[in-house]
Amino acid sequence: GFRKDFFPGAAILREWLPLGGNVVLTADAHDTAALTFGFAQAAAQLKELGYGKVLVLGKNGFTPCAL
Repeated sequence: GFRKDFFPGAAILREWLPLGGNVVLTADAHDTAALTFGFAQAAAQLKELGYGKVLVLGKNGFTPCAL
């Protein structure tokens, strides 16, 4: 039951980057084993699109994290 593509898709992400858009990797997991499913592939796609970082939510808010 996993998606075969990421949301938002590449077309939106291409438009978002030059506008200064930030990206957060998340999951709609219902099992701890699936919590980071697809993250490596999503990160690779973001790098291909020109992204160099994602935002990670921690106790002090969002922090940039290099891909």
